[in-house]
Amino acid sequence: MLLCAGFGTRFLPVTEKVAKPAIPFLNVPLLGYSLFEIEKLQPKNLVINTHHLPRTVELAARELVGAGNAAGAKYNLHFSHEPEILGSGGGIRAAEKFFGADDFVVANGDEVNLFSGERGLLPLLEFHQKSKALATLLTTVHPEAGRTMGGVWANADGLVTRLGEKATDGGSAGGADGAQHFAGVFVFSPRIFEFMPKSGEFHIFRDCLLPAIRAGEKVMAFQDREMLWLDTTSVKSFILSTERALKELGGANFARQLLAVQERFGHQMNRASEKQWLASGARFSGSGVEAYIFMGENSEISAGVEVQNFAVIGNGARFSQGVMDSTVIGANVRINELVHLRRQVIVG
Repeated sequence: MLLCAGFGTRFLPVTEKVAKPAIPFLNVPLLGYSLFEIEKLQPKNLVINTHHLPRTVELAARELVGAGNAAGAKYNLHFSHEPEILGSGGGIRAAEKFFGADDFVVANGDEVNLFSGERGLLPLLEFHQKSKALATLLTTVHPEAGRTMGGVWANADGLVTRLGEKATDGGSAGGADGAQHFAGVFVFSPRIFEFMPKSGEFHIFRDCLLPAIRAGEKVMAFQDREMLWLDTTSVKSFILSTERALKELGGANFARQLLAVQERFGHQMNRASEKQWLASGARFSGSGVEAYIFMGENSEISAGVEVQNFAVIGNGARFSQGVMDSTVIGANVRINELVHLRRQVIVG
């Protein structure tokens, strides 16, 4: 399951036009990064919940599943629309009929997790099945875990002892030392539904997992210290993470996964220079030799444009004159007037 029903309030005004999981990250909708890893698990069914601007999520998901050679898309795709928001837990409960009797994976549809190896989420799934846990959380390292963001605390075997707290909760966390960062992916036993409220909106940590832990159930953390979690919670963090991803394209750790995501979803990127990645028909005539350039098919950055830091533009997009400074432009967006774009995300 991909959780795609949030409002994306920290991404306004972009999310007035498209739901956050449909916002392009290196020209692939955010939900594509979790989808790419879930496909490796060879699922029988994939369910995506929706609420805010549901059509934008459905269109993005259907296009992604059918893109490229669709070699991994041998599963049934379902949508679970929520007329009223149900929260991280209620959305899972509402989709129960799609899961059957097997363990199932739930991932946030608006996060980017990069893995140093090709196995992705498979070690997480194997760890969960070996431990016979009620639930297993994918975690990694982050300097702010348990401090300015929630944390996961576990013992040496991975058994979760505390969950979701942070130091800014008025001291309830009891210190952030040892906190791991939750990377937005769960594996659940089908028994999880026994611990969920029967209906309505609820939070998966507060209203389900914490009561299960208090009841003696085994909730585990699988820490992948080698993975890279890219923060996309706000426009500011999205811009910083886009720049980090562009730098990783030229590195050894995560470039293979980033390019594999592009290929899976039908983007054939050609490396024109050390910092330029151009799809078929893309034309870059602007200035900015030290800047990163990432351009979709039949897109154009004209001679009257100066690029600073980086520019990412989608298929068919055009920018004619002005400055692009650390800016992302979605597919088919045309900007002809003289403008200075700085740290912006613009979608059609």
